[in-house]
Amino acid sequence: MATGKEFVIQELSDALAVEKAIVENERALAEAVKDTELKQALEEMANEDEGHVANFERVLESLGSPKPVKVEPDDRTVLNALRKVAQRGEEETERLSAHGLLKHKAVEAGEIFHELSQQLGKPKSMQPLEVNLREDRQHAKQLRELTLRIAQERATSGSGLKELQETVEAQA
Repeated sequence: MATGKEFVIQELSDALAVEKAIVENERALAEAVKDTELKQALEEMANEDEGHVANFERVLESLGSPKPVKVEPDDRTVLNALRKVAQRGEEETERLSAHGLLKHKAVEAGEIFHELSQQLGKPKSMQPLEVNLREDRQHAKQLRELTLRIAQERATSGSGLKELQETVEAQA
């Protein structure tokens, strides 16, 4: 059984792997999307998330672990699957949704570290993770809003809304 410190280092390493996947996805998505607002948002998020990677690396180093420990195979499989869908999904909304799941995982990890930091008396070494959590929450909200807007535009563009209304009316 892992000690408390070993457990925290493992969790930080997992969160670091997620943040790296997020940055990779945001860069790839920004290149692929056509919507200029979404492209700009993804580029800004990637820049901030590169800071998150550095924050995790700093915290790991402060705990005496200059390199992250190996991510568990099951976690790596999930990360790779989400990364693959986010980068190569057929629909833009599908790619954004997969990326949103990665962001959700980052927020969850951030909340765990936030609670841990509270219990430890808010040590200075963990303060960078508070920045990560705040920005990841903001990114997740922004991604949801942009994904919803794009989905609505797709559903209602051209004759799409009329077709949708006819289908709904036919089922009523």
